[in-house]
Amino acid sequence: MKHMKACLGILGLAVLIVPALSLETDADHDGLPDGWESGYPCLSIAVDDSAGDPDGDGNSNLNEYYAQTDPCNKDPNGAAGTGYFGDADGDLIIGSTDLSKINLKLNGRSVDYSSVFPADPVIQDMDGDLIIGSTDKSIISTILNGKRDYVSGSPTELTLVEPATVPAVLVGDTVALVVELTRNSSTPRPGFGVVFQVTSGSAELFGGRGAAPGQGIGARYDLTGTDGRARMVASVQGGGMIRVQVILPGDPKMNRSELALAAPVEILGCADADGDDYFAEEGCGTEVDCNDQKPAIYPYATEIFRNGVDENCNGLADDCPDYDADGYDICGPSDPYNPDGRKRDCNDWNPFIHPGAPETLCDYQDSNCSGYDNDCVCTMDINPACGIDGQTYNNACEAWCFYCVPVACDGPCPCW
Repeated sequence: MKHMKACLGILGLAVLIVPALSLETDADHDGLPDGWESGYPCLSIAVDDSAGDPDGDGNSNLNEYYAQTDPCNKDPNGAAGTGYFGDADGDLIIGSTDLSKINLKLNGRSVDYSSVFPADPVIQDMDGDLIIGSTDKSIISTILNGKRDYVSGSPTELTLVEPATVPAVLVGDTVALVVELTRNSSTPRPGFGVVFQVTSGSAELFGGRGAAPGQGIGARYDLTGTDGRARMVASVQGGGMIRVQVILPGDPKMNRSELALAAPVEILGCADADGDDYFAEEGCGTEVDCNDQKPAIYPYATEIFRNGVDENCNGLADDCPDYDADGYDICGPSDPYNPDGRKRDCNDWNPFIHPGAPETLCDYQDSNCSGYDNDCVCTMDINPACGIDGQTYNNACEAWCFYCVPVACDGPCPCW
C-alpha cells in the first residue's frame, strides 16, 4: 500500500505551514489569502497584486503578508545591521534629534517613537539594562562626538529558536525561522536588522522587513522586536537539504563585530515530483523513491519482469527473480535479462523442484524440470507384465515408468 503524505505528521516529522492563513482560499491565486487581502483596502482579491507595494516601503505585498505587516501604510523598515539601535527618529543615524528625545524621556516628557521599530523607548537602551537612564544618554553623546567605543548594550549572542529540530517540509510549503538576539544570553536586543540567506539547497525567503542585497543573492533581513526575536519564512522549492545562514552584520561605528548562528538552519525539502506518495529523500516519512519522475516506480510497486526496470526500488531489476532461492530463476538461457544463463526453474515456489533436482518416480511432479513426471528410458521389448490394476503391459518398465502401476507378476494377466 502506498504511503500518504499525511504520514509525515503521524511520524512526528515537522511539516510546518506559516502562517495559518495560508490554508484559506485565494481566488486570484497570488499567494495572498482572500481573508487577509479583504482586511486591507489597498488590496484586491480579484487581481494578482502579490508584487505590488502600495505603501511604498520597499516590501512587496507578499512579503508584507508573511511578515504580517500593514501593506497599506508604510512601516519603519530600518536596515540590515544595527538598524534602529539608539535611533529614535528613524533616520538610521545617531544624531542630535536622538539625543534630544532621550533628554525628553529622562525628563519625564512624552516621546514619539512611531518612526522606529519597535516603537518603544527600549530602542535607546544603550547599556543593556532595559532602563532608559543617564548612561544611555552618555553613550549617545559619545557616538555623536565621533568616538568608536564599544557600546556596552550591544548584543553578544544570536541563537536559533525555531525550528528546534530539522523539519521535513513538502516542496511548495513553508517553514518559519525564528532567531533571538540577546546580550549576556538574557537581555533581548530590539531594533537590529538580522540577515537571513539561503546558502545551499532550493528555497526562497519571504517576510521580514526587506531585501539585503549587500549580504548576498536572495538575502533578506528582519528587525528584532522587544523580545529580541527576528523572523523569516522559507518557502521550499526543491528536495534535499536546505541551509540558511543567519547573521547580524558588524558595525564599525559601535566597534561591534559580526554575530552569526553557531550553525546554519537546516531544512529537509521533501519532493514527490511524480505524485506517487513516496519521497525522493531520506527522512521524509516514506521509503525513498528510487525514481521520482515515474509514478509507476516506487517502493513495493508491482515488478514487471523482463523489462530491465527496477519498479519496486529494491536495487535490482528483478527481471529474473528466484522466489524459492534454490539457485534457479524464472528465466531461461534465451532470456535477454537472465543474469546467470542457467536453465529456467519450472516451479519457482518449490525449492525441491528445479533443473537437475533428483527425480522421484511416480510422485506426479516433474522435480528436475525435464517436462516429464518420470524420467525413465524403457525398451520396446515385449516382455508382458501384469499390473496390480489387472492390466497387461508390454513390460514392467512401461507399467511402472509410464503408468505408475506396480507389477503384480511377470507375464500376462491374470496372475496364477
